[in-house]
Amino acid sequence: MENSLRNNSLRRTRGAYRVRAGAFDPRDYLDEVAALEKEWVALGNGASWSAIVLEKNGKPKLPGYGPDSRFWALARTLGTDIRRVALARLGPGGWIKEHRDINGAVLAGMLRFHFPLITHEEVIFKIDRVDYHLPEGDIWFLDTSYRHAVRNASQVHRVHLIVDFDSSSEVAELLPAKDLRDYVHQVGYLAACVGKALSLVGTPRVLLSRSRQAYHALVKRESATL
Repeated sequence: MENSLRNNSLRRTRGAYRVRAGAFDPRDYLDEVAALEKEWVALGNGASWSAIVLEKNGKPKLPGYGPDSRFWALARTLGTDIRRVALARLGPGGWIKEHRDINGAVLAGMLRFHFPLITHEEVIFKIDRVDYHLPEGDIWFLDTSYRHAVRNASQVHRVHLIVDFDSSSEVAELLPAKDLRDYVHQVGYLAACVGKALSLVGTPRVLLSRSRQAYHALVKRESATL
């Protein structure tokens, strides 16, 4: 496992960057994770994937979470200009389908950091076609505008604390300076977003057809009230 990851990671990606190794002791947070067992909300786009939103724009979203919480302090390890704090769990055998996140993208003004609390070497995060294992106690920056997926082949529930910062905050200084690869990726990402938007909206002919349908439905509804 370690050798395969090492060989694969010779191809580096700008989508993943370890900010700090051994930055915290994950054992200090296991009690708080256990106390939230009834709060997990199942998510789509995968299997055995769930989350708990703890904070949005500095406001606690869960009773018992606040300045006295250890998670509150851990989330502020890097800075205080926080947009969102959440816990994400991936159960044994669970997986997350390959996708992109608009809300986790640098271009969307967001810097996303993962704090692995509970994990296993058989939990693999694939981003930009490169496999990574994110060890407990590390802090990782992940630009999820890159295509990414996760698979948990272990028998443990992987739990990460995920903290989103404003891209203009002081945490941006922790990341490598941008180079040509970043700008090439941003152009490709914007093109993918435009393509997705057009596919949802449809061609001019489809738009015209939908407009006619909406008009006729409105006329029929209005006529029924006369």
